[in-house]
Amino acid sequence: RSSKKGRMGTVDELEQWNALSLGYPDQRGSASLRAEIAAQYRTISAHEVNVLAPQEGIYLAMRALLQQGDHVVATVPAYQSLIEVARSVGCKLSEWRPRWMSA
Repeated sequence: RSSKKGRMGTVDELEQWNALSLGYPDQRGSASLRAEIAAQYRTISAHEVNVLAPQEGIYLAMRALLQQGDHVVATVPAYQSLIEVARSVGCKLSEWRPRWMSA
């Protein structure tokens, strides 16, 4: 059933497409994506996986790891959150521009 191809993909893919909602998704990411990610590891299950947009991951990691007075070196240009979260925590910030961008 799932391997049978139609004009728009497999039957399962079409069912997934038809089940899409314009409402708010699961905050942790789609259940099928989390299951596929967890399947790559022996020690975790899908309920332990969170799928994030890059900005969300940067924000969560920086809020968990940084303390006032820390020194952060950020590649620029960058996601605004990479720089602004560090500033809001009270970190000293140095911007780093790769050589190829200076030329």
